Amino acid sequence: MRSTRLVVVILIVVWLLLLASVGWVFLHPPASVRNLEYDSVPPDLISYREALDSAKKTVFTTHTPEQWAQANKVLVAALANPLFARLRKEEQGGVYSGAGWAAMRLDQDARARNLLAQAVILDPDDPENWRWLARNQSDLHDYNAAAKTLVTYARRWPDELDENKDFIFKVVNGSDAGSAARLELLQALFSAKWNPEPLGASGMWKELALSKIRLGQREAARLLIKQITAPDDLVGVRSDKRFDGLFDPSDPRFNVEAAARRQADLLRSHALSNPNDLKAEAELGRALLVLGLYAEVLDRSDRTLVKITYGDGPFKNLADQKSRIMNNRARALAGMGRFQESVAQLEQSAKPDGKGEADVNQVLNLGAFYCSMGRADDALSAAGRADDMSDYGKVVQAYVQHCAAVLKHDGALAKRALAFMREHRKDNEGPYLPALLRDNHMDEAAKSVIDRLAAEDTRNDMLAGLQDYLEAKTVPGDEAVGMRWDALIARDDVRRAVENVGRIQHYDYYGE
Repeated sequence: MRSTRLVVVILIVVWLLLLASVGWVFLHPPASVRNLEYDSVPPDLISYREALDSAKKTVFTTHTPEQWAQANKVLVAALANPLFARLRKEEQGGVYSGAGWAAMRLDQDARARNLLAQAVILDPDDPENWRWLARNQSDLHDYNAAAKTLVTYARRWPDELDENKDFIFKVVNGSDAGSAARLELLQALFSAKWNPEPLGASGMWKELALSKIRLGQREAARLLIKQITAPDDLVGVRSDKRFDGLFDPSDPRFNVEAAARRQADLLRSHALSNPNDLKAEAELGRALLVLGLYAEVLDRSDRTLVKITYGDGPFKNLADQKSRIMNNRARALAGMGRFQESVAQLEQSAKPDGKGEADVNQVLNLGAFYCSMGRADDALSAAGRADDMSDYGKVVQAYVQHCAAVLKHDGALAKRALAFMREHRKDNEGPYLPALLRDNHMDEAAKSVIDRLAAEDTRNDMLAGLQDYLEAKTVPGDEAVGMRWDALIARDDVRRAVENVGRIQHYDYYGE
């Protein structure tokens, strides 16, 4: 009996050893077997793939323009090579993607667009292909096309949206208001439950809610309205009769002043958690300004600027956010009536940087403030320094020129500048109305307000602008404009136009 058991044990051991040896053969086949597949690939295809991998690696990482140009030559030649047809589809997509990146690196955006579009067709499962196609379309200022591309990205890779939030906001803001592409992207973002830190996407949900209301989809609009949290957007909801019946005005969530305080608290926490992110500090400064917390803005901006000066970094978003922080400081000084100090801060903000370039926004802000201070020649000089502007900036430049012309009683220049603003209102509507008031064109100003209230796509912004907010100290040169603004709102025709579509209410905060 014992011997029988011994035999069974021996047989089991032998069987296990045999099984293990077979497994070893499968996992570690002889060199002749292992190299069979490799040897079946022609050497020229192996070399072709290696050259492609090297070129793509160069393109996708930091190198010199000369190295990118060389990689570009390799990739362009690879596309024309007969061996390209032997690559798998995802490999072919990778070649087009690499060539597209190379073209973007070399500022050949139009060529890059075709290459990246082909990459998406050949390898639609790579999120990078979709993301870079959208970025290329944005670089070409085709924001509607970029919005359509991001729709797919948002639907398929919702977890990646947060790391691209700044780009998403850029595309949404750049695309045509009310366009099918923009609204489809907003819906895709909302369906993805996108809630970017720290403040969410309140303005997007307000716009999407308005589109649902126009379509008669009131329940869908009601869900969107619950996600609106920014004080300016809540003003838009409360003042526009299209939203009536879709929210409870007594609900604390729709209290504008409380929302402004909540927003500031969120941004304080965000800035505390991201001490070297200058964008967080700039956004906080803006939120504090609307609450009239000027002393806190000065304290925070002073401490941040000292940190920057003494290199307590590295800092995130230094290039474009330092000037915003300085501008917040200038606005706080002006809000306290310290106008000369505000001018000095704006002059500092508008100085050329180490590369000899000045921030165009700060130069134009300085020009506008010079004009408000009655310094016409300085305003014209500042406006003349602005260069390489967007269409939006060109309208601001015309506003500064118009203001200075009115001060100098230069009717010809005032007429040209006003005509430019009138012609380019779609690029930047904001400066046109105060320019009309400065020139005392009251009837035309009233018509502008009434027309904007009548149009569905401009009504909400116009209503928000007409509300009764707290007012900061008035710069001396703007006193006449302020008086004409009050007279404009009091006109019977303007009042009737407001009552037809909305209402004017008082808010205890300094609206944008």
